[in-house]
Amino acid sequence: MPSTSFVFRGTKATGLPIKILAEKKRAPYTRIYADARISERMFRFMRNSRIPSKQSLIALLISLGMRLEEMDDILPKAGYVLSRSIAFDAVVRVLLECREPNPQPRLLVFSMNSVLAELNLPLLGTREIRDAQQK
Repeated sequence: MPSTSFVFRGTKATGLPIKILAEKKRAPYTRIYADARISERMFRFMRNSRIPSKQSLIALLISLGMRLEEMDDILPKAGYVLSRSIAFDAVVRVLLECREPNPQPRLLVFSMNSVLAELNLPLLGTREIRDAQQK
């Protein structure tokens, strides 16, 4: 029988180097997770090599200044990929390809969330952001 491996959210991801990437950024952790618009709890969850949701992971990678090519290398380690056929993925991919050379991460995540909200797609970061925008 062929063996199939599954990656479950919340499980350990041995190949996900979030802690190393965050230390390379040389910014305070509070700034990194604030730029990503994720909670401190979610950041600690990811730093401990746990697999977050795809939206939270993409937001964190953007806040770490990752380019699309680098994200394409890291996302599969968590069991994700930016597809060209899924609406959320396609929009994120296009926005990352068309971004300015060195945008501020917080502004990039915010502007991407604005576009995603207009298209009624999941937002980058955590659930509280969507709840706050709907009020």
